[in-house]
Amino acid sequence: MRKCIITAASNMSIGTYAYLCGKITERFGDDISFERVTDDSVLGGFRMELDDTVWDLTIATQLNELRRNFAAQGDN
Repeated sequence: MRKCIITAASNMSIGTYAYLCGKITERFGDDISFERVTDDSVLGGFRMELDDTVWDLTIATQLNELRRNFAAQGDN
């Protein structure tokens, strides 16, 4: 059994969490157990760890990526 850890703020609804788990199961198979981790420093979005891969879809990471893109464009 593979393990998927989903880290999100405590305000992620049970429905949203269940939907997310369902989509992950559709994509990666039904041999996955899920662990929900609450981290109130996550302002929005979520972080997912499955096998040796991490998907960081938090708002903070997306904003940092946007800053890097603007900075790179300013260097041109």
